Amino acid sequence: MQFIHKIAALIFATVFLGTTAIGQLLSGTWEGAVNSGAYLKLHIVHTGDTCFGFRHDDIIKGKNKVVLFGLYNSATGMLNGRAAKLGDLSGEDDIYNFSLSYTINNSEEYLIGNTAPESMDAGLLSIRGMFMLLKKSMTEEKNEKEKKTKDTLVVHQPVASLTEAEKDTAVIKKLSRHTAIQKTISVKADAVKILLKDDGEVDGDIITVFDNGKIIVHKLLLTATPYEINLDLPPDGKRHLIEIVAENEGLVPPNTAYVLVIAGEERVEVKTSADRLSNAAVIIQREE
Repeated sequence: MQFIHKIAALIFATVFLGTTAIGQLLSGTWEGAVNSGAYLKLHIVHTGDTCFGFRHDDIIKGKNKVVLFGLYNSATGMLNGRAAKLGDLSGEDDIYNFSLSYTINNSEEYLIGNTAPESMDAGLLSIRGMFMLLKKSMTEEKNEKEKKTKDTLVVHQPVASLTEAEKDTAVIKKLSRHTAIQKTISVKADAVKILLKDDGEVDGDIITVFDNGKIIVHKLLLTATPYEINLDLPPDGKRHLIEIVAENEGLVPPNTAYVLVIAGEERVEVKTSADRLSNAAVIIQREE
């Protein structure tokens, strides 16, 4: 009951006192509970108008499973989207719609709102209704790290900053899976541009990309905004084997990427699919 009262007070502050902040970044650690009493701790990555949420326990275990993604409206301070397995009572495949309001009250940042299951079957087991999350301060984050609660979630880490151990881990993951050639592309140009983005609905897919066995992109979070890679195509007939390794499968498996290869006036589209058992690959070669 105390939880309900606190939410009600925050809603009053938001609506009647105008404490909703507009245009603030939501990246950070959030924790709280739903009104059933289930504890929830999320790490949110906010990029552009898109937000992805990762369960704290999954990150500690080295997993990158997205359990929440949505769009943030800076004009209204509202975050709307879909979520899965938010609490301990929810099933592995339960999907919820949510609507959250970003609110500041007494210098503390909150996400408050409600969830509703997409299906009645999921609703029978789901955690539903109003809930509240409090954003942890930078001081609290620092104290957690000092207690060796290590945040292992790294999104789009520059390849130049990778340690040898991190490179070895990425290579081992690639080699442990079957690589499926999904398209061979022959072009007349001496260079190509590759654009990568999420295929279909953005749901938090993260990929690592190899070129002829060498890491060129590490843990890239796929969004609706294309990520650009430029490659030369020398006349010696050397081809590029582009392998896409799934670091996770987003909210909705499998990991899907939209690949656009541009070579002069030529444009070739490829829709790839990867998972924890197989890598997706595209061969790009120069046509003589």
